[in-house]
Amino acid sequence: MSEFIRAMAYQSLGNQSKARAAFDRGTEWSKGYIQNAYDCRLNQHLLFSPTPGMIRRLQAEAAAMLGTAENKQLSAVPDPPAATK
Repeated sequence: MSEFIRAMAYQSLGNQSKARAAFDRGTEWSKGYIQNAYDCRLNQHLLFSPTPGMIRRLQAEAAAMLGTAENKQLSAVPDPPAATK
């Protein structure tokens, strides 16, 4: 998650190559985290913070700031269903 914040900071400073590298690292990290959150939350009723939806929204904000095409598809990703007992 912090890689998306770092990417936006680099972009604000005008360093596009470092911004893109941080965004790419954040994207790779988020894939595993979000998949793990969905698997654990659905199977073991665990609560994840930040939620996958929060990560996707931050990723979409970073993508918009960097001017990538990914931001359109990211902002609408929902959180996994709430765990029930």
